[in-house]
Amino acid sequence: MFHLACRNVVKANWRGAQTLQLARNFSGASINLGKRSLPREVKTKGITVPKDAYLMSDKIKKLASNDKLADAIALVMNSPLRAQSTVVWNHLIDECGKKQMVGKAFKLFQEMKRRGHAPNEKTFTILINACANSVSASPTALQKALELYNKMVQSDSPPSLVHTNTLIKACSRAGDMKTLADSYNSLDTRGPGAPDVVTYNLVISAFAHKGGDDGFKFAFQVWEDFRRDLRQYEKSQVKRQDDYDPYADLYQSQRRRTIPERNMRLDVEIVNSILLACKNADSKENIEQAFTILSDVYGLGRVREKLSHYGLGNEADELSNIENAAYLRPKRSTVDLIIGICLKAKEFQRGVDYYSEIVQKYPTLQLDIQNFSTVSFLFLRRIAEIHGHRGSLYDSQSFKVRRNIENADGK
Repeated sequence: MFHLACRNVVKANWRGAQTLQLARNFSGASINLGKRSLPREVKTKGITVPKDAYLMSDKIKKLASNDKLADAIALVMNSPLRAQSTVVWNHLIDECGKKQMVGKAFKLFQEMKRRGHAPNEKTFTILINACANSVSASPTALQKALELYNKMVQSDSPPSLVHTNTLIKACSRAGDMKTLADSYNSLDTRGPGAPDVVTYNLVISAFAHKGGDDGFKFAFQVWEDFRRDLRQYEKSQVKRQDDYDPYADLYQSQRRRTIPERNMRLDVEIVNSILLACKNADSKENIEQAFTILSDVYGLGRVREKLSHYGLGNEADELSNIENAAYLRPKRSTVDLIIGICLKAKEFQRGVDYYSEIVQKYPTLQLDIQNFSTVSFLFLRRIAEIHGHRGSLYDSQSFKVRRNIENADGK
């Protein structure tokens, strides 16, 4: 039995002392090589070697989740070829990326190719994502991602939009805004390589976190690109529905199904990103761009127009009956951004109006303690603005409240 296991080891290209030890371990297991009785797993001393790639992938994920990534690597390195596949190596490389082990991930990538497993698109996405996860731990992580991406550009299989989005994420985390902007500007405006909502959100969020007027200007430019692109996409979708022919030839219908739908939609995350860019801007003019966005996206600030349209006058308690499905539903994080923008722009009454409108328009929106803290601070600023003199207003309040207001003025 020992000689049979060793012969299988040689056929599978097992090498080294560890491989020989694993082969000896096989001698303690009873293996019937008949097709009907071949077990799906072979148990060894302290380790179970799956006999097919599906079980191997599941084993890798379990070992990695139990903080046994080294065991998972050793398991794949010493497993028979029939238990390996591109998917198995992708899982292994991905787990290394999650642990910020970008150097190990690229070594496994080379070993994967050496063993005859061709990488697929998912492999390159995982590798670039590993670099994105490791920019804080490895100074060469971004350079590795750029080199890999450039090799893909020069190959017969150019990078997809998913690869570009992942590279943009790596640039954002590394703080390389020039490379990020170059990557965005190099994208096609039409076709499968055109940016989607993920691309726009990544770029806007990156420059929003950069802050300042320069960060705002580029973020707002990308926001304008997104809104224009979204309008064109929606028009094309309407035209596509109008031109739909149920009797079209089979080739065209199959071709439409094979082309993936472009991910273009207005969601809360991208709106939060551009609101953050406004909040982090320096000039009041740029900060106040948020008010136009809030009017367009959430319908905020149009209260009086709606009340007048419905003949309700100033009866704000009837506002909750006005529904408009065209507007997005804000999140709790959106409320904090809106209040923060109003505080920075010193538009306290506007912030109070926004908050009242949100509460009445979205009665099921559950606010948290952070929201109430921010709103309370806004109301205190508005009261202080009305009275015009903080000292007499806060004589009965804690010193902490006065100090927070003074600190806010200095920001």
